[in-house]
Amino acid sequence: MRKRTTLAEILREEFINAGGYSPSFLAMRMDVPVEEMNGVLAGAYPTRTFIKKLAEVFKTTEEFWNNMLKAQGE
Repeated sequence: MRKRTTLAEILREEFINAGGYSPSFLAMRMDVPVEEMNGVLAGAYPTRTFIKKLAEVFKTTEEFWNNMLKAQGE
């Protein structure tokens, strides 16, 4: 059985690395502490505010990120 891809993996590979960002740069753009960004990238559950800011920065929806979290938890 294939291991599920986590929100942290998708965020890191498809958004941070693909966009040429560093986690600290993204944290600054999102106006969140670098520690919070690093925590989410390490697998911590993101807050609603964090999800909202991700959606704003990457021009997605909150639902996009919440669906990833739901799929990860199934």
